[in-house]
Amino acid sequence: MNQHTPGPWKTTKDGRVFSGSAKEWNRTFNAEMPTFIAACGGNDANARLIAQAPEMLAILRNVILTAEDHGVGHWPPVDDARAIIRAAEGPNA
Repeated sequence: MNQHTPGPWKTTKDGRVFSGSAKEWNRTFNAEMPTFIAACGGNDANARLIAQAPEMLAILRNVILTAEDHGVGHWPPVDDARAIIRAAEGPNA
């Protein structure tokens, strides 16, 4: 099973998305290079949206857990959140 690259993800001015810590981004001594995530052809709006994916996934998971903790079974927004997570994680997740 493949898992997504953990966040945070950051954008560059030319619309690329990378993962990595501030240390990696500053390329300080002994830092590893950030992991390339996506190229958005210079489209900053798409790059910013993609860069927020790990945080949005975490928020959707928290919404589902909170709904389940409060006894919410099938409610369209929660069902939508489940469907988005299934789509993001793929069929073998």
